[in-house]
Amino acid sequence: MTKLKQIWQLVGTRIAPLLWLIALICAGFEFALARIIQNVTQQSMLTISLFVVALGAALMIGLGRWLIGRWQTQAQYRLVQRLQTQQMTALMTGPVATENQAGNEQLNGLTTEASLAAPLFIQSVTALAGGTFSFIATSLFGWLSSWLLMVVIVGLCLTALLIPRFMAGRLTQAQDTQQVENGRMQATLLEVLAGRTLLKDYQSEQFGLKLFRQAYQTFADAQYHMGIQQTGTIVLGFALGLFVDIAILGIELLFVGFKMITVGQFAAFAMLTPSFTWLFYSMPGQYAQLSRQLVAAKRLLALGILPEEKHSDLTQKASRQCPTSAASCSGEQLVLQDLSYTYPSAHQPVLQQLNLTIDVATHEKILVTGPSGGGKSTLIQIILGLLVPQAGTIQGQPAGAVSGQLADEIGFVPQVVALFDDTLLQNVTLGRPVTQAAIETVLAQTDLQAFVDRLPQGLATQLHGQTKANVSAGELQKIGLARALVAKRAMLLLDEPFANLDAASAKALSQRLKSLPIAMMVISHRLDIAQFWDRALRLENGRLNEESLAKPK
Repeated sequence: MTKLKQIWQLVGTRIAPLLWLIALICAGFEFALARIIQNVTQQSMLTISLFVVALGAALMIGLGRWLIGRWQTQAQYRLVQRLQTQQMTALMTGPVATENQAGNEQLNGLTTEASLAAPLFIQSVTALAGGTFSFIATSLFGWLSSWLLMVVIVGLCLTALLIPRFMAGRLTQAQDTQQVENGRMQATLLEVLAGRTLLKDYQSEQFGLKLFRQAYQTFADAQYHMGIQQTGTIVLGFALGLFVDIAILGIELLFVGFKMITVGQFAAFAMLTPSFTWLFYSMPGQYAQLSRQLVAAKRLLALGILPEEKHSDLTQKASRQCPTSAASCSGEQLVLQDLSYTYPSAHQPVLQQLNLTIDVATHEKILVTGPSGGGKSTLIQIILGLLVPQAGTIQGQPAGAVSGQLADEIGFVPQVVALFDDTLLQNVTLGRPVTQAAIETVLAQTDLQAFVDRLPQGLATQLHGQTKANVSAGELQKIGLARALVAKRAMLLLDEPFANLDAASAKALSQRLKSLPIAMMVISHRLDIAQFWDRALRLENGRLNEESLAKPK
C-alpha cells in the first residue's frame, strides 16, 4: 500500500479522480439509455419526451467521453514535463559521483521512463475504471431485467480475469528487460559518439558500429519479446471475447425463445453487450499498458525521483545542509585526518591514514603530484563530498566550526572545463547574480580581458557548448578559473589545470595562480611549470609526503 501511495504521489494528478467521476456519470447515462430502449421496444412506440431524453443521454455520454479524451491529453503533457523537471532536479541536486550504470539508468529515466509512466493513472486506470463502471451499470440493468440471464453472462465474463493472472508476470518481466536494455543501448551510443574522434583517427569506425549494433540488437530482441507478450495478451482476450460474444447472443436468443425475456429486453441487452465483452476486447490491452507503465513508475521511484511538492524542500535543504562526508572550511584551516578509502572491488586501500592541513587564512597553496592511480582523483572526490571515506575525518579548524555546505566554501576547477551553449558571460557566471565590478575584477585576475576584447560582442558573444568553438585550451582553463573566482570561495581545488596547455600557457597560468589571494590545492602530473606553491606533496602508497621539486628552467 505504501508503494502504491508513492506511485500516486509521483505520477498521480488531481484531474484523474475527476476523469473517473465523469466515467461513472457516463455509465449512469448508459444505464438510463438502456432502460429507455427497453421501454420503447416493449411499448412499440416512441414519444417525443422519450426521444428527447434518449438523445440527451446519448449527447451526455458523448460529451463526457470527449472531455475525458481532451483532459487526458492536456494532463499527460503537463505530467511528462513535471516528471522530467523532477528528474533533472534530482540529478542536479543529488550526488555527482555515480557509477556508469546508475548514470545510464538516470538518462533512460529522463528520456523514456517519464513519458511511459505518465499515462498510468490519467489514461490506463481511467480506461479500466470507465470499462468497470460500464460493466457494473450493464450488470445492474441485467439484474433488474433477468437475474438468471445476468448470472450466466457474468459467469462467462469472469473468465476474462484469467488473462491478467496468466500474463501478469510475463508482461512485467518483459517490460523490465526492455527498459534495462534500452538504457544499455543509450549508454553504448553515448560512448561511441564520445569516442568517435579516436575511432576515426585509428580507422576503427567499424569497431564502434559493431558495439552499437550488438547493444541495439539486444534491445531490439527485448522489444520484440515485449511486443510478443502484449500481442499474446490481446489475441488471447480477442479469442475468448469472440467465443463469449457468440455465447451471449445465443443464450439471449434462447431466453427470448423460452419467453424468459422480452424482445425489448433483448434489444437493450444487445446494445449493452460491448460493455460485457469489454473485458475481452479492450481490458487485456489496457492491462498490458498498465503493466508497462507500472514498471516505469517503479523504476522512477528506484531512481529517487521525489513527488513534486517535496522538491522545493529538497532544493532548500541543499543550500543549508552539508553532506556527512563533505569538507568544511572555517576560514582558518582545512584538516584531513587519518583518511582511508578502499574501492569495493579493490584489495588494497587507495588512501591509507592520509593527513593534510591547509592554512586557508594565509592563502596557502599546495601542489599534489603522484603516479597515475595513486589516489589523487579519489582525494578530490572525498574533499568534495562525492565519496565517503571508510575511516578518518574531514573538518575545519578550530574543531566544531562547521559552517555549512561545501559548495559555499570550496571552488572546484575540473580538468575538463565544460562549456554551455550560451554567452561567455553566462558561461562564467552560470546564471548567478554578479555585479559588473566583480566581473571586471575576475577578468583581470584570470587575464580573460584580452580574450573578451577579441570577441565580436565581448561578453555577450555566443559560445557553442562542448565544440569549444573560438576557445583555445588556455582560454578554456581561464573560464574555469573565472567561474570559481566569481563564487568568492575560501579555497580553490584545481584538477590537472596544466594538462592541455603548452609551456607558455602553463607558465602564465602558474603566475596567475601565485598572484591570487586565495588558498588552493592543485593536482598535477606536470612538473615543468613555474613554482606557485608553498608546499609540494607527493601522493603515493595512500599517503602524502613532502616532495622537493627542482625549479623549471
